[in-house]
Amino acid sequence: MFSKQTGFLLLLLLLTAATTTAAGQESLFGEARGVLENREGEQHELTLEVAATPEARQTGLMFRQELSEDAGMLLVWARPQIVGIWMANTAVALDLLFIDGGGRIVGVHEGAVPFDETVISSGEEVMMVLEVSAGLVSALQLREGDRFRLIP
Repeated sequence: MFSKQTGFLLLLLLLTAATTTAAGQESLFGEARGVLENREGEQHELTLEVAATPEARQTGLMFRQELSEDAGMLLVWARPQIVGIWMANTAVALDLLFIDGGGRIVGVHEGAVPFDETVISSGEEVMMVLEVSAGLVSALQLREGDRFRLIP
């Protein structure tokens, strides 16, 4: 039997496999569904693009013109580490959620400014960064200690 954290990490590893588009081209991003849950138990489902390779994480949401409230980009690393995110070539304002290997939100950065090249650090080791539309963190009243999980 797997622990909750081990199961979560195994699911993330499955997401690292390259996906193929309908046209037969390999995509940089995997796909997944996830749920954010605040301390009051309120949940919000998201359709996610998953960036699990260095190239995919570097590209992220660059050059996108919009991002739905029900969508996000999940950046995933194979092991815990301090990460830095910047908004170079990103036209959409974002909220960033820094998440540990067990799905706990350990850091929140609201309102990352489009095209800003200032590095936004996780401040501690994380395995994921969830990028969502600016304002979603406030609307959902998310804060450190809240949870993120993938929907199998």
